[in-house]
Amino acid sequence: MKKNLLYLLRFIDGPMASRQFTLTPGETYIVGSHSDADIRIDGDPTVSRRHAAVFLTDNGKLNVTDLNSTNGIKINRKKIKREGKLKEGDALQFGGHTICIVQPWAALESSLPPKMVEHFHLIPKSPFIKMTTFKLMTPLWSTVSGFFIGGLIFSLWQVWDFPHHVFAKTPQQVFRPSEEKVKGEVSLVASHYVWDEITRICKIFGEPAPLRSDEQLLTSVEQWINIYTKNRRHLELIERRDVVWEQVKSIFKHYSLPAELGYLAWIESEFDPNADQGNIATAEALRSVLNQLSKPNILLAVAAFASRQNQMKQQELIASINASNNTNFWTFKDALPSETIDYVSKVLAAIIVGSNPDNW
Repeated sequence: MKKNLLYLLRFIDGPMASRQFTLTPGETYIVGSHSDADIRIDGDPTVSRRHAAVFLTDNGKLNVTDLNSTNGIKINRKKIKREGKLKEGDALQFGGHTICIVQPWAALESSLPPKMVEHFHLIPKSPFIKMTTFKLMTPLWSTVSGFFIGGLIFSLWQVWDFPHHVFAKTPQQVFRPSEEKVKGEVSLVASHYVWDEITRICKIFGEPAPLRSDEQLLTSVEQWINIYTKNRRHLELIERRDVVWEQVKSIFKHYSLPAELGYLAWIESEFDPNADQGNIATAEALRSVLNQLSKPNILLAVAAFASRQNQMKQQELIASINASNNTNFWTFKDALPSETIDYVSKVLAAIIVGSNPDNW
């Protein structure tokens, strides 16, 4: 790779296909589904919020670092462990579906109008290019005129290539792969990702997929995710979970309940290592509710379990579920008390965060 040459990530597969992003020397670009990502990837649930960092050094070396993503990074179909070096023509894959090709900026010269080629190297990364990229010893008039010409050429070319080229924004903060995530950050998750996770959990529970139009429950789950992850509180709870998780899973397995329901221990006791008896009581009570349903349904059982403090109310709810022709949580949900629906949202949020702690 030549020194101080712009490079492109040209996406060829996945939801970003046909789009391309400009990389400039000395800049780090965060790739992910988060709204603040420098290269934001929408529509691929296998891409984490902060999936990778791509860095083009001043001497033209291009590196990619996995930021503890859930589904990893591949270079030419080979998964990297932590960091990888890229060269011209390499296929870079984020997650399971999004693939791009590393290309030098010069690869586009042949497609430009002839009179623009000779000035192509003047095209800046964006109109807000840092003034520090100009040498301080350069005369002021030369800097201003050069910037003006470069900006004019950039504007003309951007209009000409607008349908296919999306320029990476100038990072508001340079993020180095070795830096820790900002403490106190409130999690923001892509709705499509949360929805896909809810669908995945339903499949494990033997539930049908939720209705796509049910935005109220999606919003509730997202709110609980943000509550759980605010100030990165969830990382402390994940450490507690790791200590007791095998024991919690064995308790729920004993009552023939999916291991994912072990996250009730998050809600009920925050994975207190001394809460074995409480976990047993929770699993036993949930199994009892499930056995009382004429058509066993886990999410409906969780909803009824939420009313356990009022046995009369719980029995009325179970009787109402059994008397209904509805066979799953999604079709019966509107007949449930709001507090029981909220409890189901809490459980779903805990499972999603607990299964993907590095995404927040």
